[in-house]
Amino acid sequence: MITDSKELVFICKKQMGEMGYAPQYKDRIFAKLDSLIAWVQKEKLWDYTPGISKKFLASELGIEYKQRKLSYEECLLMIAINKIDALQKTGSIVPLKKKKRHGFPEEYMFLVDGYRNMMQRERCNKRATLERKELVLGSFLQFIHGKGVSLQDMKSEDVFAFMAIKDGSDRYRYDSSNIIRDFVEFASKMEFCDSDAPKQIPHFTSRVVRKLPTVYTHDEVKLLLASFDRASAIGKRDYLMTLLAAVYGWRAADILTLELSSIDWEKNVIEFNQQKSGNHVCYPLLPEVGNAIIDYLRNGRPKTEQKCIIVSHVTSYKGEAMSVANLHATITMHMKKAGIKNWEGRRHGPHSLRHSIATNMLGADVPLPIIQQVLGHKAPETTQIYLSVDINGLRKCTFSVPEFKNHQVYGGAE
Repeated sequence: MITDSKELVFICKKQMGEMGYAPQYKDRIFAKLDSLIAWVQKEKLWDYTPGISKKFLASELGIEYKQRKLSYEECLLMIAINKIDALQKTGSIVPLKKKKRHGFPEEYMFLVDGYRNMMQRERCNKRATLERKELVLGSFLQFIHGKGVSLQDMKSEDVFAFMAIKDGSDRYRYDSSNIIRDFVEFASKMEFCDSDAPKQIPHFTSRVVRKLPTVYTHDEVKLLLASFDRASAIGKRDYLMTLLAAVYGWRAADILTLELSSIDWEKNVIEFNQQKSGNHVCYPLLPEVGNAIIDYLRNGRPKTEQKCIIVSHVTSYKGEAMSVANLHATITMHMKKAGIKNWEGRRHGPHSLRHSIATNMLGADVPLPIIQQVLGHKAPETTQIYLSVDINGLRKCTFSVPEFKNHQVYGGAE
């Protein structure tokens, strides 16, 4: 077993070079290995024993590094040390039992894990959505890895070649390109590749017709809000969640992650960055919303260390953050309780209330840019879908057909 630190680092670099790692990734791992050598020289610990790696990581990351979330650079340091440990134990920098996971090349594993965590934490993606995205990313990363191309060096031609071998539908190419672009944007933020890399992902179009949004009238929303038992703790919480969706049109993730620090009681505003888009938004703190928040905090919310205002009341999860599924189930239950007609035949989750406020604002002649700002949409095209359900607005655009006194008949029919 090799115990000389310099020799281990030398062999590790050599094996990485022979295995064809992407140059940029390889250089960053090499930098971490060099920091190990610098630390070894400073501490005069030339024999690399099992305890050395733990001491080094504790000195670089802190004693409690295992109990906190690591940055991408810290993860790279962990990768470098794991390679040295594996090399010392097995003679190879790749542990035999951990060569691949989810079908991803090894150099992308920590990046993919970070992306998955971001999807879960910030965008509240469901497991099925995460698995679908990982399936696409696994295939794509294996494809470019097989060609010897890194994310940094990738060109649009590589994406076209990937789509060609998949021979999928327009919808598959559209969805896959969006997933890949989103992942590459995340990689660029983590400084894994240049900021120009996402521009190499071509845009594909989909011919699938988007379904019209479900809309509930003002009267139906009033019935829904009146159906809550606001005398109980759970009723106060459920009313608050639904009120935020109905009055502001917030997405479920923004409702469930709202913190007290986002509320400025003196200025009467609520400010935060949207979970999905990252856009900074600011809303007036309406009296009914402020009163509902205070009522829940004082008379309903369990004692908890959670920063988010809305938490679970179930005994086994009391005080913990709630899931999107819980919010959806709550609104669905009260749609039925409120006696809203044909609610089962329409979409009836929190997003339907978001659609409703947008469409109702449009029906009240609120300009589209204002609606876009309220919803926090990045692109005006996203907001324009609500034009398709503004029937009254469309009627104003109709024109009368002029009467033709002298007309010819074509096609043999009159």
